[in-house]
Amino acid sequence: MSDTPVVVGVDGSAFALTATEWAADEAARRGARLHIVHANLWPTVRMPAAHSPIEFQQPLLEHSQQLLKVAVNTAEARQPGVAITSALVGTVPLDLLIAESRHAQLVVLGARGLGGFAGLLAGSVAVGVVTHARCPVAVIRAGTADAALPTDGPVVVGVDGSPGSTPALRYAFEAASRLDATLCALHTWSDVAVDAPLGDPAWMIDWDRVQEDEERLLAERLAGWQQEYPDVKVVRRVTRDRPVRSLLEAAGTAQLVVAGSRGRGGFAGMLLGSTSHALIHHCPCPLVVVRDA
Repeated sequence: MSDTPVVVGVDGSAFALTATEWAADEAARRGARLHIVHANLWPTVRMPAAHSPIEFQQPLLEHSQQLLKVAVNTAEARQPGVAITSALVGTVPLDLLIAESRHAQLVVLGARGLGGFAGLLAGSVAVGVVTHARCPVAVIRAGTADAALPTDGPVVVGVDGSPGSTPALRYAFEAASRLDATLCALHTWSDVAVDAPLGDPAWMIDWDRVQEDEERLLAERLAGWQQEYPDVKVVRRVTRDRPVRSLLEAAGTAQLVVAGSRGRGGFAGMLLGSTSHALIHHCPCPLVVVRDA
C-alpha cells in the first residue's frame, strides 16, 4: 500500500458523499490509503456573560464529528479493503485541501458543497483547490439525484500539443490502464494559428491540409505513450472546434475526463486556463485537472 494517500474533503453535502465513494474506489485501484478530511472553523460570536464558549462550540464539534463518521462509514461500505484515516481540522476548507495536496497523490472533492446556492454549478472551494493544489484534483459532479456516477465508457483527455499537456497525458494513460478503459485522445484546432500568409482570406486556406497536420501532431504526441502503455487502447479524435465544446460532448459518454490546468492559450503566470475552468462548472462526469510542472 502506498504511503501517499488519496485525500477527499467532506462537508456533509450529497456531492461530498459521492466524492467519497469515488475516492474510495480510486484508492482501491491505486492500493492507497484514503484520508477523509473536514474543515471546521469555529465562528466568532458574542456570547452572554453567563455562557462559556464551550457551550456554543461543543454542538458544532459533535455535528462535525458525526458528518465525518458518516463519510468514513460510506467509504468503508464502498471499499471494505481500503485503509481509511480521517481528520477534523479547525480551518477553512480551501486552506485545508491545499495543505493536504502537498503530500497527497490526488485530492477529491464534490463540485459544490453546502455553501452553494440553488443553481450554482461549481463552488468557490472547487475552483480554488483546482487552481492552487500541488497535486491532481478530481472534481465530482455526477452521482447526485440528476446524474448517476458513471462506471463505464472511455477516459477522455484533451491534447493541445503544449508542453503543459504532458502531465495530463501521463495521468490519463495511467487512469485508463487502472480502469481497463479505452483512452480517447481529443485534439481541437480551431483556435490554433494557421500557417498562411498574413491577410489571406479563409477560403484560400487548404483546410484538408490543416486537418492532416493536426492529426499528425496528435499522433506524434501519443507515439511514446502508446509504447509505454501497450495495454491501453487509444482512439484519436481531431476536430475543428473549441476545446470546451468538444470535451463536454465527449464527456457525455465518458467515465472520466482529464485536462491540464492550462494550455497553449494561457499567458505566463496563469494558474488556471479557461478550458479547465469551464470544465469544472459543466463536466457531467468526474473530472481530473492536472497541473503542469
